[in-house]
Amino acid sequence: MATAEVQAAVQAALGANGAEALVGGLLSADGEARGRSERVLEAMREAHPNECVAGLTRVLRRGDGAVERALCAMLLRKILTKGQPPVWPNLTEASQQMVKAELLNVMHEETDRNTLRQTGDLIAQLISKVLGYEAWPEVIPFLTQSIGSGVVLNVEMALLMLAEMAEGIKDAIAPSLDQYCGALGTCMARPEPTVKLAALKALKALIVAFHDEDELAKFQAAAPALLKIPEAVRQEGDKESGKQAYSELIELAEECPNFWLPSLDSTVQAMIQSAQAPSTPLDDRILAIEFLLAVIEAIDGDDGTRALQGVLAALLAILFEFMLDVEDNAQWHLADDEEHQDEGHGDHFMFGEIAIDRLAHLVGGAAMLPITGQMVPVWLGDQDWKKRHAVFTCIGQMAEGCSDDLPEQLGSLVSICVQGCQDSHPKVRWSACQAMGLLASEVGEHLTVPQFQTLLSALHPLFKDKSSPRVQAHAVLCMVDFVQECKLEVVQPALDNVVAAVLEVMPGSPYLVRDAALKFLSSAAGEVEAPDFAKYYTAVMGAIHTTMGMATDEKSPALFAQMLHAMAKVGQASGASCFSPDCPKLMAYYKDIVQGNVQSADSDKDKRDVFAVLHEVASIVCECMGPAFQECVPLVMPSLMEAVKLQPHVKMLDPEEGMSGEEDEGLEIVEMGGKIMAVDADLLDYKADAIGTITALANVLKEDFITNVTQVVEHVTPLVNECKHVEVCQAAIEQQPALLACALAASCKSSGTGGPDASFVQGLLGVQWPALVQHLADSEKPDFEATAPYALEALGKIIELLGPLNNDEMIGKAVDRVKPVLERFDTLRQNRMQAKEEDLDAEESEDVEDELELEVALYDKLETFVSSVLKTLSDRASAWVETILPHLTPLLDRRQRPELQQMVVVLTTDVCEFAPATAQKYVMQLLPIYLEGCSSDHPGLRQCAAFGVGVLAQKHAEVFKPAAAQTLAKLMEVVNRPEAHSEEFQSATDNVISAIGKIIEHHSDVVDARLTASTWLQFLPLKSDVAEAITVHEQLIRMIEKRDVKVLGEANQNLPQ
Repeated sequence: MATAEVQAAVQAALGANGAEALVGGLLSADGEARGRSERVLEAMREAHPNECVAGLTRVLRRGDGAVERALCAMLLRKILTKGQPPVWPNLTEASQQMVKAELLNVMHEETDRNTLRQTGDLIAQLISKVLGYEAWPEVIPFLTQSIGSGVVLNVEMALLMLAEMAEGIKDAIAPSLDQYCGALGTCMARPEPTVKLAALKALKALIVAFHDEDELAKFQAAAPALLKIPEAVRQEGDKESGKQAYSELIELAEECPNFWLPSLDSTVQAMIQSAQAPSTPLDDRILAIEFLLAVIEAIDGDDGTRALQGVLAALLAILFEFMLDVEDNAQWHLADDEEHQDEGHGDHFMFGEIAIDRLAHLVGGAAMLPITGQMVPVWLGDQDWKKRHAVFTCIGQMAEGCSDDLPEQLGSLVSICVQGCQDSHPKVRWSACQAMGLLASEVGEHLTVPQFQTLLSALHPLFKDKSSPRVQAHAVLCMVDFVQECKLEVVQPALDNVVAAVLEVMPGSPYLVRDAALKFLSSAAGEVEAPDFAKYYTAVMGAIHTTMGMATDEKSPALFAQMLHAMAKVGQASGASCFSPDCPKLMAYYKDIVQGNVQSADSDKDKRDVFAVLHEVASIVCECMGPAFQECVPLVMPSLMEAVKLQPHVKMLDPEEGMSGEEDEGLEIVEMGGKIMAVDADLLDYKADAIGTITALANVLKEDFITNVTQVVEHVTPLVNECKHVEVCQAAIEQQPALLACALAASCKSSGTGGPDASFVQGLLGVQWPALVQHLADSEKPDFEATAPYALEALGKIIELLGPLNNDEMIGKAVDRVKPVLERFDTLRQNRMQAKEEDLDAEESEDVEDELELEVALYDKLETFVSSVLKTLSDRASAWVETILPHLTPLLDRRQRPELQQMVVVLTTDVCEFAPATAQKYVMQLLPIYLEGCSSDHPGLRQCAAFGVGVLAQKHAEVFKPAAAQTLAKLMEVVNRPEAHSEEFQSATDNVISAIGKIIEHHSDVVDARLTASTWLQFLPLKSDVAEAITVHEQLIRMIEKRDVKVLGEANQNLPQ
């Protein structure tokens, strides 16, 4: 529709009856006609807002059809409250007064329910979001009058309006809150279901708005009436309103749980009674339990769980009964794909399954296990397979929440699971396997060898049970959990038999069995050390080759990619000596999949899933093949670059219309610049993984990757600042040093041969360095705390790579960005410390922990940057170091988390080691802090602090000397502690021993070096910290070559005789 046509149509719409015709067009069944009318309406809104609003208001008041009138109310709501910007402020005073008057007239005179509802929503949103109650004082008296009018439709609509605008008018109605409470109580007592439900919504909104303790007390009397509404409206025959009522109660529980505290016991009892009543429909029983759980989950402290103690047995009985909603459907037994696992599981079963998990997290094993311990034997001995199936479903679902108390019950649980594996019904055997896997995930580390052997003996027949392939597959999957979660010394002795059994059943089996077998082999390969796994290599590779050959008719690229992935993991675990000869064959399979079967994948997402697996295979094979992988790069790079270039679909969301369902579609909700968007998270994860794979190839191939560097930089380096997805941004940042290393290696190798030279390196650096520095400049960008540390680390790695090619000006641009980053994290830490003083719910506590992890990552990666800068500039960086130290030293306080202390000890040690003149004045301030760290119960902090003491002893000998004897005594005390030589603390102890050696070498004039050296020699050689072992070994050789008597002893007595 051309612009001239639109303008002509606008003029027609502005004429007599034009608005009526326009509304008719908007309701047209003809999509093209409807689209024309929408464009005309938009043009009217922009160019003639007063006339547009007047026309729609006229149709709303006098339109012949109820549908037309309701549509006009909806359109006015959108135009007046949701436009960008809303139209209301641009209307003339006369138009505004007309709209106010006519909308209230509609509420007085309209008889159509939908039109009234839409108009009420419009008034409520105008009050709440545009005007405020002061600008429309007639509305609140209208509400009060309508609620008390006794006219059912008017009462209902006024209550719904009150629910919509409660927050916006709370100050105006606060003085009359008691009267409103009374009026709403009267409305809830009325017989009409619609009024009851509307009163519930209004009361809920007021409770949320007036949520202070004193204000909540005014609503307490209404709690019993609120709980009766769902049942009351259902008994009137309105089942849908009953569900809505429960939904409102659930929302109230989540938004204002403290409202229920005074009546918590009676509330819990009421819901249990409702769920137990035979007359209550099953769907309503679910809602009653959902409300009950929502209340308990939302209440802080022990009040909620205490209220459950008396009804726990009844509640579990209800949930067990829910889990009988399961059938043995034929499709469940199919094993040719991943579908149908939940086939036959009804809604009540699915709810009961999740509810048991929630309940276990709420009350824990101490409360739950005694009750289930009484129920399980009864149900396990029942002839009805559904009850036996429910037992194992319950055991599996409660495993995580009861994990603290399960270890002491492992003996009986093992016996129960063995009984389930031997059950006559396949669904029971499957659920027993499921329970075993979930138990292993939570308490596998506590399984003893006899217990594991008992379980394995029960599983072994299921491995070969071809009559029930879904059970067979699940039995194999149990081994994945055992291998990943149990102690290796418990599982490994049995691996010979398990691997043999799995390899026997894999070829020719249905899809689920093959998939489970491949997952087990990949998992076992990842857990078992290379020398121990290599013995399986030939048999495993042969079985997978056979399976691939037998599956050629299926033409499933996902299946072949999964097989290739298993082969790669097995090869990686077995070591290069086993795997290298087979790598070319793997890449030949890779080529077949890429050029053949993968084209038959069902969708773009299916193809991405296949290539995601293949890219991981390429990374593993490249690591094994080394430079020889260069010939495979042309095969691998096209799909990687295609992934890098992918642009996700972005969907703009209206925050007022909610975002439910978006995440279920694989979309991630992000907020940016005040806008809310949904982006394809799976696609972005795929893109980030592809960038990571390219980085892995570059790290291995170095100069042999140079032909790909230009295209990669062109498409990846801009993502450092342009992409708002954290993982993609992090991957792009991490890639930059790897690409520069390729260019530097190629430049050195091709000198004089016409290949990449210094100008190529400088050109690459001219793109990368500004991008990384710019990333640090925008500290207000979303997720800055998650990406900035990576930029600092990348800059540090580049500085180290460049060596003599660095220049002070370039480094200066980077160091100038560090202080604002530290200030941003200082602010977050201060907020976090304040939050600790408040009561935090579980989600808020998790957010605080996430922030702490980000801060630890910052200082960890900042160390790479600081170390590189100091190695390059040394004391020329003194002025900059002085600017960042005030941000670091507060974190050395013993009250800080040891993880943070550890990072800052490393940073300050770098200053002492690489900028000695700058650090000289801080040595005696740092020494007591380091010594205190040497006694820490945190192994990482102890290790870093001990290394720091060694640096001070060696690099700052004159300042350190007065404290040498006292320091040595402290270190000797630490090295002789009972835990010092445990596996956990061995690396820390190696650094303590190294520090002792440095004191012996550099301060023998003030300590009893001979006696100490004799003790020191007893601890050698160091075996845990390889770097310090080399340092100490070199020191020992140096002292022996000098024929140092401190080490050799009198008459060389310390030498082997």
